[in-house]
Amino acid sequence: MSRETADGAASEQAVPERPAVEVDGLGVVLGSGTARTEALRGVSFTIPYSRSVGLVGESGSGKSTLAKVLAGLVPIDTGRVVIGGERFSAGTSRRRRDPGLLQLIPQDPFSSLSPRRTAGQALAEAMDPLRADARRHRSAIEEWFERVELPASAAAKYPHEFSGGQRQRIAIARALCTRPRIVVADEITSALDLSVQVEVLELLAQLRAELGLTMLFISHDLAVVRHVSDEVAVLRSGELREFGAVEQIFTAPRDEYTSRLLDSVPGAPGFRIRD
Repeated sequence: MSRETADGAASEQAVPERPAVEVDGLGVVLGSGTARTEALRGVSFTIPYSRSVGLVGESGSGKSTLAKVLAGLVPIDTGRVVIGGERFSAGTSRRRRDPGLLQLIPQDPFSSLSPRRTAGQALAEAMDPLRADARRHRSAIEEWFERVELPASAAAKYPHEFSGGQRQRIAIARALCTRPRIVVADEITSALDLSVQVEVLELLAQLRAELGLTMLFISHDLAVVRHVSDEVAVLRSGELREFGAVEQIFTAPRDEYTSRLLDSVPGAPGFRIRD
């Protein structure tokens, strides 16, 4: 697989035989006492390198919990997760391992960006957490802003000075500037206008192709998932109900819940792929 660096130079990297992400019997319990909730139950799937899996499901299905597990923000109760060959299970923490192994693009970039740091400082902190010196990394920061189609002058501005779409571009740059091989995009277009959604999705698709990224794309929007994913995983009430290629899921879903999701899309039944 050919993978580009931030300066545009391509480097050859052999794709490992094992998948980029392996989720096996994953179980997560949130809360305590009477407020305990089984957020995920026996979830299992894999994501091969350089592939994109779309994760869909209604609100409360466990999509964001799964994203946080992969990012190391929520502990595992049962089962295991293998990311880039590193195994994590109950009692282990992904955060103590390689922080650049996988990056999360958050749903709300405004709340994830510090109001006291400029956009350039946000990228510098991701590149070099100990120093977070934007001047030291000025050249790389400008290159990443160019990649996400923002002017170099954006580096000196604060989060409140950007539109929602621009902040999402900054969040994408901040995640990718660490050069991860795996990215989890959590509902990154849900708060954007339709025209801006299209721009951000096209940008993400372009960067994924250039960098050879493996991606878990989380969304409640089946139309979006259909166009950015190779495979689709359907989650309901913490359980994986169906997993398969886009063509199979949108042509002949095996699970009744998946079928209902497809029929609920505005414009259905024409939304489904037909032979």
